[in-house]
Amino acid sequence: FPVTIPLSGFLFFSSSYLFTQLIITYSKNVGLLGVFGFGLPNLYYLIGPFGYFYVRGMLLDRASLKNGDWLHFLPALLIISGSFPFLFGSSWELKKEVARIVISDKWTELAAYRTNRILPILVNEVFKGIHGFFYVILIWRTLLGHVIRLKKNPDTTPQWPLIRNWLFIFSTVYTVLVSMRLLYSVILTRTPFKQEFLLHIKDYLLLGAMGYIASIS
Repeated sequence: FPVTIPLSGFLFFSSSYLFTQLIITYSKNVGLLGVFGFGLPNLYYLIGPFGYFYVRGMLLDRASLKNGDWLHFLPALLIISGSFPFLFGSSWELKKEVARIVISDKWTELAAYRTNRILPILVNEVFKGIHGFFYVILIWRTLLGHVIRLKKNPDTTPQWPLIRNWLFIFSTVYTVLVSMRLLYSVILTRTPFKQEFLLHIKDYLLLGAMGYIASIS
């Protein structure tokens, strides 16, 4: 299949995740949080795999999946399915109750609610940062390894310098976004009050949005 498919997946899931994070952080609409605030943020676990498949597909000039590639989707499958009992098995009143806590200043009360059966809320946030950095390492290892091999055995097309430069830009932007996501997780785990959290995070969310816009420009 064409490499535009993993690129489209990367852009779709990253934009969906950024949208849900902005809602969780800034929205005061209980209904909006009830619909988008739980489960959808776990789409983050699909951003790294699609980014990796895109880089690998560009380097190999094909985006076919290998036998073990389905394992890249296993964390997303497990953690997103862990949200199903809360998403589909809980009442609308319970969702609104949790949404009101998200809007309030006491985020520590969220720990009492099992919005995900696989990972508790704070553990999930930390694991997102670790998961993102795993794919940062994997993407850079794949890209740099390919560049080194071509230096030893030069056999490139005229388009290779353009492809190489673009992939370096793509990988750098992704690295910056993942770094800010990890910082987001650290600040979230260290600040139990929402207003304090917003004071720390507002500039990073703006930079993250700008970085994402730059990546799709």
